[in-house]
Amino acid sequence: MLQGYLEMMQEQVLEGATREKALHTMREQTQRMEGLVKQLLTLSRN
Repeated sequence: MLQGYLEMMQEQVLEGATREKALHTMREQTQRMEGLVKQLLTLSRN
């Protein structure tokens, strides 16, 4: 998902509201990934 949005932004396909929605989604997904990594690190320590 993130890679696709980034590629479209790089190619300047996304504009205006669509671009803002994509940025919002990417922020949410990176926060989700951060949480998953933290959980994996916690599990690996146990």
